[in-house]
Amino acid sequence: TLLDCELYSTKGRRGIPSVLRKTGKAKPKIFVFDVIFYNGKFVGEKTLKERKKILEKIKFKKPFFILEFEPLKNLKKAMEKSVKMGYEGIILKELNSKYQISYQAPVATHHWRKLKG
Repeated sequence: TLLDCELYSTKGRRGIPSVLRKTGKAKPKIFVFDVIFYNGKFVGEKTLKERKKILEKIKFKKPFFILEFEPLKNLKKAMEKSVKMGYEGIILKELNSKYQISYQAPVATHHWRKLKG
């Protein structure tokens, strides 16, 4: 299984270097956004909605957390909430979007947008 996720820490993004040290005081938090391969098969051709259902089948334990998604009602409020919580922004994805990858990273398309605060 290959996941699209992001590493944070109990001390926010600035605590990440501490997570990587044996004597670090911050604990890791890994937010899972998406699934790319599941049971050895590429699932990127499935829609985001279908891939989220696959994620629900996986039993995650701390420090992994599935990042729940919800329809966006107010972009400004969502961005303010995200930044206030210590995140760098939000990612907007269409429910019917596929996971497109290149050799280096996911491909930015008009179906996905990353907005930073």
